[in-house]
Amino acid sequence: MTGTRFCDSMGLRALVLAHQQAVAHHAELRLVITSAGVLRVMAITQLDTVLRIYPSLGAAHAAALSGEAHNPGPAGSPLPSS
Repeated sequence: MTGTRFCDSMGLRALVLAHQQAVAHHAELRLVITSAGVLRVMAITQLDTVLRIYPSLGAAHAAALSGEAHNPGPAGSPLPSS
């Protein structure tokens, strides 16, 4: 999502659905977000506590290799169905 500068409710819904799909298939959705505006929306909606968000592809890759979670919250946990 490095090119994304705006994310509305439809974009958030798509991310939630992608996260749920990943969890259902025992996978992880890792996002690289660099836009302060998009990061703010993630924080306001508290999706930053569920989705794994990284400042760069290198950071996401390093965390995947080490098995570490970037987010302090319950990343990887399923979201309630909407």
